[in-house]
Formats: sequence, structure tokens, C-alpha cells
Amino acid sequence: MLSSKHTYIDKSITIAKGKDSCLLAGAVMVYKDKEIYATTSKTLEEDDPTAHAAVVAIRKTRAQQHVFLLNDYELYLSEKPCPMCLTAIEQAHIKKIYYLEYNKIKYMELSRNVLLNAFSLREFNAKKT
Repeated sequence: MLSSKHTYIDKSITIAKGKDSCLLAGAVMVYKDKEIYATTSKTLEEDDPTAHAAVVAIRKTRAQQHVFLLNDYELYLSEKPCPMCLTAIEQAHIKKIYYLEYNKIKYMELSRNVLLNAFSLREFNAKKT
């Protein structure tokens, strides 16, 4: 049986490969091990270059749950988040992020230092799960 981490990562990948995806990225927002919202990138659909999967998941979760900060939420992504998405994730106060990189699930607890390093030429540190 797959762990919930694998289940949510698999769902983000399935969504990313869907017919409506333009950037092949998917995101699943989870709260207390319950899926809250799942989406793909909507950049073409919404004519919005900032509508990456992670950003859409944050926007929709906030609206759906009537909350501003997502402190206790986890975000599962089909790929490593870009600097814009990392900034949105940090601003939403999401602390736990899981993403797929080179067919391995990686885990990151976002902090200001991780965010600052993401904008440098150096790779930000990710812990293997």
C-alpha cells in the first residue's frame, strides 16, 4: 500500500499529464491528511502567466477554506517549484512541500533562508523522504 505522500504525488503527476495542462505541472493541497484542492497550471486557460499549479492551489484553497494563511497545510507538486511559486508558498506560510525530482519524492520545510537561496545560482537544499 502506498503512503499518503506517494498518493498525493501520484495525483499531482496524473493531473499534470491531463489534457487541460499546458505546463505539465500539478499541485495537490492537503490539510490534516485530507485532500482540499487539486489543480494543474492554468496559465493559458486564465491568460495569466502567474497561474502556475502551486499558485492556483494557494488561491483556490484560501477562497474555499476562507483562510488567509495556510500554516498547517501541505503542498504536493509534480515538479520542483519555481522561485515565483516558492515566494507564494512562503507568503501563504505553507511549511511542508513535497515534490518529484528525478523520480524521487523530495521534501522541503520552507524557511526564509531556503527562499533566499532559491534565488541564487546555487541549488536549494531538499531532504529526501
